[in-house]
Amino acid sequence: VHPGESVSSFACEGLMRELLSESPLARKLRAKYVFKIVPMLNPDGVVLGNYRTNLSGRDLNRVWNQPCKFLHPTIYFAKRALMSRCAPLGVFADLHGHSRKLNWFIYGCLPPRKPRKRSNIPPFVLPPPDMRTRDAVLLPLLLSRISQTFSIKDCYFHMRPQKESTARITIYKELALPRCVTVEISFCGSSER
Repeated sequence: VHPGESVSSFACEGLMRELLSESPLARKLRAKYVFKIVPMLNPDGVVLGNYRTNLSGRDLNRVWNQPCKFLHPTIYFAKRALMSRCAPLGVFADLHGHSRKLNWFIYGCLPPRKPRKRSNIPPFVLPPPDMRTRDAVLLPLLLSRISQTFSIKDCYFHMRPQKESTARITIYKELALPRCVTVEISFCGSSER
């Protein structure tokens, strides 16, 4: 969605190349799952050289809750396709670039918990294991086991009010999908040198 976050385009291309390869893993994944990949949701922004916005000057990752068919057509039709799917959706991943942290990590969604006193507990703490919580944290736990550059300590699962209109939170709420994530990929590389 954000043209200036080119690392997400490279990650998407790498994912597509791997899924289309003849590797044993790619063959197994294609046999078991259906992948629907939208490689670019903001072509106007790319052509104009915008960093975050589209032709109408809007940040398309802040209109998912109420996209306008005429001002945000790519988001409007992508969301419509998601809502009218035939098979259950397993994972929704929105790829982005991050300029301040190393490695790659995700922002997910957890059901709100009762407020508690502030503490020094890091953002990624496993809450009581109900089904939706388990489903939400399973993906980052698996990723941390298979990728040396995945940073589980940088994962974040809270839904802040100012992020309500993002793809991650809108799709999570409207489809009740626990594995709805924003994948953040560092512009700065990894800590594994």
